[in-house]
Amino acid sequence: MAVVKIRHAQFMFYVEQPHTGPDGEDQIRLSRRIALKGEIVDIPRDEDMSRGEEAGAFEDEDVELPPDDDAAEDADAANAAAAAGTPDINASHDELVNWIQEAKPNEDAMVEAAQNDPDMANALMAAENEASGGDPRKGVMTRLKALT
Repeated sequence: MAVVKIRHAQFMFYVEQPHTGPDGEDQIRLSRRIALKGEIVDIPRDEDMSRGEEAGAFEDEDVELPPDDDAAEDADAANAAAAAGTPDINASHDELVNWIQEAKPNEDAMVEAAQNDPDMANALMAAENEASGGDPRKGVMTRLKALT
């Protein structure tokens, strides 16, 4: 494995992915990836590293993978939701909208907030719709609709 910065317009490499074959046996399949110029990537296979080095596809500087911003954002959102708690079953529409906007609860937190109450699920769907500016998260709406 090597972390490199791509010099060429693009560089193709492969990563191993688990795969279940038609006979039900676990196998490894190579999955193609394409890295673009300036992108920092981790190239796991020696064959791809050798090919890239021969072609001069990598910058000569030492680089590290940037932190995974999505994971950090997900953790921040989960922490905020936990800190904000779940809304009271008798919360007003505005309180629910504020809770969704501030706590940014994930699907599981929204379903938990409904407490298996169809009326609360409907109130949360209305609040989700308003909090999202009319573009509610499909997963949230689907799971809350199942409770009504």
